[in-house]
Amino acid sequence: MKINATLNPSVSSDKQKAVAILDSEDHLIKADNLIAALHAHNGGEKNAPLACAPLNRIIHLARRLQTRISRRILLVDINKKQDLWVEAIPKADGSILLEITGWAQEISSTEDSKIADNRIDHAISLAKKPISVRQEDVPVESKEPLLDRDNSENFDDETARWQWQADAHLNLTYFPPALEAMTGLDPDLYLHRPFARLFTLETDAEGRFPIMEALAEHHNFCAQPSLVNGKKPKIWLSGQPVFDASEKFIGFEGIITLAEDNNKKNDISSQRISLALPDRIDRSFKPPLHRIIENAEHISSRIEGPLRKDYVHYAMDIAAAGQHLMMLIDDLADLQEIESSGFRIDSQPVDLAEIAQQAIALQGWKIHAQNVKMDAPKSGEKVMAYADPQRVMQILLNLISNALRYSPEGASVWIRVEQDQKQAYLIIADQGRGIAPENQQRIFNKFERVNPDEGSGTGLGLFISRQLAHSMQGDITVDSAPGQGARFTLMLPAL
Repeated sequence: MKINATLNPSVSSDKQKAVAILDSEDHLIKADNLIAALHAHNGGEKNAPLACAPLNRIIHLARRLQTRISRRILLVDINKKQDLWVEAIPKADGSILLEITGWAQEISSTEDSKIADNRIDHAISLAKKPISVRQEDVPVESKEPLLDRDNSENFDDETARWQWQADAHLNLTYFPPALEAMTGLDPDLYLHRPFARLFTLETDAEGRFPIMEALAEHHNFCAQPSLVNGKKPKIWLSGQPVFDASEKFIGFEGIITLAEDNNKKNDISSQRISLALPDRIDRSFKPPLHRIIENAEHISSRIEGPLRKDYVHYAMDIAAAGQHLMMLIDDLADLQEIESSGFRIDSQPVDLAEIAQQAIALQGWKIHAQNVKMDAPKSGEKVMAYADPQRVMQILLNLISNALRYSPEGASVWIRVEQDQKQAYLIIADQGRGIAPENQQRIFNKFERVNPDEGSGTGLGLFISRQLAHSMQGDITVDSAPGQGARFTLMLPAL
């Protein structure tokens, strides 16, 4: 990669996208000019770790969790400011794909000052209004809206009548007068109560909840479909975050727009919901969950200073629960994807021995933590199959994870590759407690586990793995007996 230190990453077209690839050791090996220039500007060298701490934190988290991480970051350097959306995507070969959008023209220091002054003035005016973050705090005695009409262009009396407000916990703090007149609802039944009691939120055309994304990142949102009190009229909610004088987030203020009664449009949207579910889960639930896990791990590490042991254990429990929820979200997203009509497999020649080596490397920290001996295919061994390499990796990671979960400390796990004239085989065998014959088919069903009373796992991994194998003209079988471990075999078309 050739780094040109003279490039200016802030000079580009609005919302330009830049992409980079980092190898398994987080070395920057390929990058678009914008990222390459940022790397060089910060003193980065060729084939070295990316020279940008905020981006590296996202990269490291994605690698640790082995899942896509999406974050909004603000890069500030003297008089340059970039408000960016960053996605770090782990790949099967151990690399990380980094995608950054939002590169914009730099803002001059004069404009920065003007914007900052306006925001401070607005924040001070909002702080003087009687809004409470929690109901037990000082209650709202006035029904005056938070929006400052004197400083709002194109803000008329009719618009003000459709204004709503909610605190940081999404409790309603201002009831739109126009909505009261239209529906006859009593505002006192909804004020200082959960926002969802009045507004029944629906997904948009892409299967997302815009307001939930805005709540996670404290940014503006628009066109959030909703029903009033669970029935018509259908409306669109738009809003912006509100901050106090200390820049603390204290809620949202926004406007209601009546939606058009277009049955055809509604039918199309409802058809799209199921197909867009994986994207909706990823965008709406994973970012705040990532933040919970990250903060819990930060607390348990005691980086900020001493902490009572019981608090450390609480934080560790929160992080573990968050990881379990993340696993469930990933499995549900995969389940929705493979059951959708738009699901496609990208089959190509793939070396099963090579994928096995990569999967073992990705699971290295688990293998080390459990003190399990991993017996991998021999170096130079090669078995070619015709399959989707990403899906084969997904299946193998699940089978290895299961083998580690049920293996006692000090046990061995074997991975072998074989083939005959028609089939290529990837075999994972462990020394766990084994599976009774009557359970060997049941565990491939949805939400089933070897022991239904176990709390670990989602009960979807084997179902998803077998469905993926079927989609590649293959299958997964199990051979086991109680007390004798288990042997799972992934069969795929051979080349």
